[in-house]
Amino acid sequence: MNPLAVIIAICGTILIVKGASASSRNSSDAARQYRIKKAYAAVGKRIEYGMGHGGRDPTGKTLTETGKSDCSGFASYLIGVKRSDSKRKVSEIETTNIYNDARGARNMFVQVDPAPGVFCVYPDRNGEQGHMGLVTKVSPTGGITGVDCGSGNYKRTGDAIQERSFAWMMNEGAIFVAPKSDYSDLVA
Repeated sequence: MNPLAVIIAICGTILIVKGASASSRNSSDAARQYRIKKAYAAVGKRIEYGMGHGGRDPTGKTLTETGKSDCSGFASYLIGVKRSDSKRKVSEIETTNIYNDARGARNMFVQVDPAPGVFCVYPDRNGEQGHMGLVTKVSPTGGITGVDCGSGNYKRTGDAIQERSFAWMMNEGAIFVAPKSDYSDLVA
């Protein structure tokens, strides 16, 4: 086992890890930049908000065939995986599953520091849906901006996918997560 994996498991959050291989940093940087590029390309496409829609393409290459998506479908598309797959340990890409996985078993997601290209997510609670979006900018003062697919965006603009401040998500107790594959040589 990589000794860095032990440190990460104890801390629960992946930080900028000294000693991480250059190839690991480069591959995770490339994955995050690719997600940002895909997110920006989806803005302005007039996607309708639809709970349970999006992310159904088994190749992860098409956002939606119905013209509708929700935040989890959008995240599936950005990661490049099908939203539902009973063969995965995290069988459904959904806010609560992602949040719980990153804070617990880390089968598919790990908790990370805020950075462009990682996800900001909070779980369902008190009968309300959770939410997630992709971080696109982190200001020096800690402000977080990102692209998300949400019903509020759709009601305001007629397009569910927009870039906006994620301050409201932080007020909901959101955490930052990334696919475990971004850090495959650091996480056991």
